[in-house]
Amino acid sequence: MLFAIWMPSFAQKKLEVKETTEGINVFTEKDTEVDKAGGSQAGAIFSCPLILSLSFSSNVDKQVEVLKTEVRGETRLYYLRLIVGRYRGASYDNRTLEITAPGFLPYKLRLQLQPTESKNYEVFDPNATVGVGCYFEHLNKGNSFFENKRYDDAKAEYVLALECSDKPDGNDLNIKIENAGAALDSKIAGDNYFTSGKYFEAKQEYEKLRGLNPNDKYPVERIAICDIRLPNLPRTIRVRVTDANGNDMSDVAFSVNEYKVDKQGNLVLKNGKPQKGKGFIQATAYYSDGVYSITAKKVNQTLALRKYIDGKTEYYDEVQIPVHEDTMVIKLTKTLMTSAEKWDRGFGIGKQLIEELRK
Repeated sequence: MLFAIWMPSFAQKKLEVKETTEGINVFTEKDTEVDKAGGSQAGAIFSCPLILSLSFSSNVDKQVEVLKTEVRGETRLYYLRLIVGRYRGASYDNRTLEITAPGFLPYKLRLQLQPTESKNYEVFDPNATVGVGCYFEHLNKGNSFFENKRYDDAKAEYVLALECSDKPDGNDLNIKIENAGAALDSKIAGDNYFTSGKYFEAKQEYEKLRGLNPNDKYPVERIAICDIRLPNLPRTIRVRVTDANGNDMSDVAFSVNEYKVDKQGNLVLKNGKPQKGKGFIQATAYYSDGVYSITAKKVNQTLALRKYIDGKTEYYDEVQIPVHEDTMVIKLTKTLMTSAEKWDRGFGIGKQLIEELRK
């Protein structure tokens, strides 16, 4: 006897996808092998509520590369890296991306990307509480604004989400509000310091911003500029001078030997040698408790030290100012160098400057 077993069928739900890209975003996390082979690449970021688990396939990719996933509060982010145009004889144009999640019908998205372009998308269930309603609407908007470096708008959306009656217990909105506010404050403070030429303070603020949003390339670019300009700023260098036995030496005369630099702070070379600019400039050294304080730069200047006895130079040396430090200990020894030898000594120090800057 045969028995027919009736199995109920459950209708699968539909996903919705909405583009949330703001402005122009540049994709930078390229595959170096594809880049070296002349292939063009682009990126796409998909956000969805944690309750959804997404997978991706397409009509032109053997396998869609999910570069990384990230969880931010109640949101999961998928970072996709995609080849665009032609690469190794294959065409990656006219891409249709298929997005699937358990319990949902596949969603097909026509994904047109230009080389180095990055787009943002939000994936949600339009017929349920997942991804919709007051809380998720403002949360997702806030996350999108934060991703696009619009920190003031992100903070405003998180504040609105905090007022929603459908917000879940244990949400992290207060942390998101604090982070968005801190990111905006650091950007403003960093820009103000940068404009004023206070590159050390600016770099500190930009590093805070980079920590709050690692995907924001703006602070990374500004930090790189600060690193170039910082060594060129006049600094107070603290110098302790001793004789060969380590005894402090007083009444040491200092002068600064300045080299030519370009607008980027790089030493100007001629035949592989740094070119001296203003030459030796008498430097004011303040002596206290065995330590001299001299105002000098770190990149294009060196210190020349002389100890006169009976009107003659009995001790001489020229030293490189450390790029990464503000204190020095110099041991002066008696010298019989000629003027020409001292000049060559200066060029040798200049070469050391170049090597230090290359580190």
